Amino acid sequence: HAELSGIVGNSADAIIGADESGNVRLWNQAAVRLFGYTAAEVQGRNLVTLLNGPACRAPDDQRFIDAELLRSGEVTDYRTTRHAKDGSAIPVSLSQSCVRDRAGALLGYSLIVRDRRAQEMLDAQMRRSERLAAMSVVAASVAHEINNPLGVVSNRIELMQRDARLGHAGERLVGRE
Repeated sequence: HAELSGIVGNSADAIIGADESGNVRLWNQAAVRLFGYTAAEVQGRNLVTLLNGPACRAPDDQRFIDAELLRSGEVTDYRTTRHAKDGSAIPVSLSQSCVRDRAGALLGYSLIVRDRRAQEMLDAQMRRSERLAAMSVVAASVAHEINNPLGVVSNRIELMQRDARLGHAGERLVGRE
């Protein structure tokens, strides 16, 4: 029991336990850090109401999560947004599973919530880098397409200048054989 308590308490991810009605029973330190609520503040509160702010996709998210829990008993690495105590939106990866007794009766739910803010920032930087790389390829292609005709024009100008220096200025300079 002490070992399990230490694992839950020291997890880097938020670990939340809820009863069969979805009311919070367990709230580890990572959940405190992530969402800003103390364990005492959330004890007995409904988890869906607690973490879904007014601007999030809560109804769609919750319908999907409920359907998956009913179908398979778990949702794994579901990317969504939850809201902290201060109202800020937090991109998270949520894994939720049903906790059942030996007879199969629902006892509650376990949730593991992973903060994705750092990953989202890295993903955005990667997308920017990819866009810049694509733009440089396009710029190189455009430069190549412009350079080819400019090379021909430059070559013709050099020939015309040479002919002018050699005294062939009055002759037809283009199309000479």
